[in-house]
Amino acid sequence: MKYLLTTIAIISFSVFADNHKNLPKPDECKGKPANYYVAKLTKNGTIDGVLNASSLHEAFYKNRGYEVEVVPSIQYLRDENGIASDEIFRISTHVIFPDSETASKWRQSERTQKDRDEYNFYVNEYNKNSEVTTSRFLCILN
Repeated sequence: MKYLLTTIAIISFSVFADNHKNLPKPDECKGKPANYYVAKLTKNGTIDGVLNASSLHEAFYKNRGYEVEVVPSIQYLRDENGIASDEIFRISTHVIFPDSETASKWRQSERTQKDRDEYNFYVNEYNKNSEVTTSRFLCILN
């Protein structure tokens, strides 16, 4: 009986171990595709500067007819009791597209010189205030 249970357990683990192969690929996101940036404040950077860059960033998309949400946030570390530190650990920005179709349309759109200039303007504002340490692609599930 012990041998039978062990065999069943091994088979179960090996079947479930391949479960990740069935997960959707990034271009199959059925939720809201998002770019996620984690950054630290620069020596002279401010939260107000990051908020300004985020506003410019969101306006950049909206001015081109895309309903993209740019959501900045502040990260704080917790101590062993779960209490958040008063010190800012990192800042984050989520750039959230409403769906995969909109994200794909954006990626394939042509960029004008005006687009590049406005892009550089808000990126420079981010760069004055923060330094990206990590970026990820997310699929925010609905």
